[in-house]
Amino acid sequence: LLTLLQSTGDIRVHNFLVSIASTMDESKLSFWVSTVRRVLVTSSLIDSTSLAIEPTHEVKRACVDISMYIVDILGKTLYLSTENLDDIISSLCRANETGSVQLQEAAFPVLQKVIELFKDRPTAENNGRLLDLYDSQFASVVKVGFQLNLAISGGFLSTYLTFNTDNMSKDPENCSAILVVYLNGLDGCQQRSTP
Repeated sequence: LLTLLQSTGDIRVHNFLVSIASTMDESKLSFWVSTVRRVLVTSSLIDSTSLAIEPTHEVKRACVDISMYIVDILGKTLYLSTENLDDIISSLCRANETGSVQLQEAAFPVLQKVIELFKDRPTAENNGRLLDLYDSQFASVVKVGFQLNLAISGGFLSTYLTFNTDNMSKDPENCSAILVVYLNGLDGCQQRSTP
């Protein structure tokens, strides 16, 4: 189906593919995560080491849309495979780095959902906050978010800021670093009512 979407760009193929993905359960999760990762992170349409075909924008958009269903399943998983979460966060961050507003429009709400679902989930090793492991990736997405229309990225920016300031007393250095990123973003943001 990805190849058909690649060659036609037909929205019906996109919708059909996303519809199939919406029925996934935990047994199919690894397949979908690896597909999304391959398309968005390694930028390859097919799973081959000898042949690489750059996926079209339509294929990438379908994978971002599919990632919303993956995040839902990961959020309900009692024993979370952090490898799957790593791959999805990396994929969504890469989608935001493409410069494609359509991909960014689709990816920001999924990243916001990641924060909402996993903000209180501890790490297995030291009982810290799981999402703190992704601060550098989220910080780069924050920078992109301030360059876009805030109608696209504002929900994520607000949710991520709240997530970080909730931990201010426990990790003031990290929170300060994130606040600097926000201040720089606000300073350069073109959507201000006053200079």
